[in-house]
Amino acid sequence: MSQKRTTTIGKFEGLYGDRQARSDRDYLFAERLETRSKQFGWQIEPHTHPGIMQIFLVTTGEVELQEAGEVSRLAAPCLLVIPATHLHGFKFSEQSGGYIVSLSDILFASLWKDVPVLTAMAGQLIRITEFSATYSSDRISSMMEAITIEQEIHDARQQLMLTACLQQLFLAIYRLIPPVKTESTALGTGHMIRLQQLIRESEGQISVEQLAGALHLSAPHLNRLCRKATGRSVSGLINDYLVTEARKYLSYTNLTIAQIAYRLHFEYPNYFARFFKQHTGQTPGDYRKK
Repeated sequence: MSQKRTTTIGKFEGLYGDRQARSDRDYLFAERLETRSKQFGWQIEPHTHPGIMQIFLVTTGEVELQEAGEVSRLAAPCLLVIPATHLHGFKFSEQSGGYIVSLSDILFASLWKDVPVLTAMAGQLIRITEFSATYSSDRISSMMEAITIEQEIHDARQQLMLTACLQQLFLAIYRLIPPVKTESTALGTGHMIRLQQLIRESEGQISVEQLAGALHLSAPHLNRLCRKATGRSVSGLINDYLVTEARKYLSYTNLTIAQIAYRLHFEYPNYFARFFKQHTGQTPGDYRKK
């Protein structure tokens, strides 16, 4: 890979480039896409935001999206929903434009009070390149613009209006993504976000039983609900987390494979290599070379 490698991956609790920012459970910020992108020369290095999800709407120009080991090129209009902690970087064409909305995943969960139908949006990257007549890119742009305006209006009804704006935006996005099978007994948005938080906080070193206990569910019940919501078992989500972390380190750091293995809490490097190949079909060394 041609990416510049370091020993760490950028991590921002607020906006990209601001290492002093600390987000809280009600964190919300909206701005024009070109404001920050132009400031950084239209290139945003791969990084993560713990606890913050983001919506990017590109209305003009093109964008190259960098994930762990994957690069996608998208032309306007397009929309991206980046879940909390998901590694991402961008290279925008000059004069690109659009909007960015950043909010805490706790705030997102509070919008729905565990409405299961939106669980699918809680933990996966969503790409939308086709819009509808009802929900055109111009209409989505207007919704995001309304949030940027409302965040500057400081009165007693601001929070109520921002909540309404966010709910409208996310429901519009939901209607644009391919339909997924959901059931009333599936894991709710709040539980899904908490499940993902627990996996991240433990760095994947947590059992299904411990997760179930933290969510006040039995392990079999949690597994059933998780499968209905994501198509994956709880242990599958834990493994997904470890594979994603491994890909981040292999793609964007110069840590040795042994160092990555120990950082991910594998007892021996060969255990890590076996795990990685089992889940990706490649050895860590081959993945790094590709």
